[in-house]
Amino acid sequence: MERKLISIIIPTYNCGHKLAATMESVLSQPGELYETIVVDGGSSDETLRVVEEYGGDVRFISEPDRGVYDAINKGIGLAAGKYLFFLGAGDRLKEGVFERVAGLLPEGEMSFVYGDAYLVRHGVRVCGEFSMKEFIIRNICHQAIFYERTIFDVLGGYDLKYKVYADWAFNMKCFADRRVRKVYLDMVIADFEGWGISDTQDDVEFYRDLPRLIRKHVGLDEYLRRRIYLSRVAFYGFRQRLAGSLKAAAKQPASLLNRLKLDDAGAKTNEECVGGRRLTGSDDAEIN
Repeated sequence: MERKLISIIIPTYNCGHKLAATMESVLSQPGELYETIVVDGGSSDETLRVVEEYGGDVRFISEPDRGVYDAINKGIGLAAGKYLFFLGAGDRLKEGVFERVAGLLPEGEMSFVYGDAYLVRHGVRVCGEFSMKEFIIRNICHQAIFYERTIFDVLGGYDLKYKVYADWAFNMKCFADRRVRKVYLDMVIADFEGWGISDTQDDVEFYRDLPRLIRKHVGLDEYLRRRIYLSRVAFYGFRQRLAGSLKAAAKQPASLLNRLKLDDAGAKTNEECVGGRRLTGSDDAEIN
């Protein structure tokens, strides 16, 4: 059997209502260029039924897993294509994109080929050509990346410690490795739906490790610049919040500031002195 150029890996879990649109966009591409692998986490909805509708056009496994990146790692192990490409349920390949990309994918080397994605939720084209420094603040959409297969053989799979941004950490590793050739294609590869795990879940472990990842892959200078930048952001944010709080407090009739003014005025009124002494209750009695 002739080896396919691209293996499309689609991790799923209870997202059958979105999967059909994704599959239609995949099957609209020339069939000789790709294979499709759906790796499911044991869905209880209509995901299996949707996959079965496409018969022998899709390889499918369904079993419990440890999250989306565990499913992707399984798909990598099953893939036979020269390049690996990852889609989420709800994402859609652009019409004819594989035909345009096929002649641009390098042969015989570890290549990281990426383009742009269209973020449907915001109606914007995202990614663009990356430099190493940009990984400090953002990532390349996985819906726009073609990984030459041996990258995973050499660098390993996705780190399951990171539940949301394992691909961010892995992409930093790819860009930092001089053995990996980076190729940017000025075209939109897919429509990225949004509202996936990166929009709905936090990745505490990743953000805890991000300074270390930056220092390791990007460099100490950029790490220090990021620390300074974040310190400035935190300071200016605190200053703006404080100014806002003071303005809001000043507008309240019974605010602390107004109470202090009233207390101060009252104190001055009561500080009338007789013979150089402050009046007390006993003093009032003597005057009367």
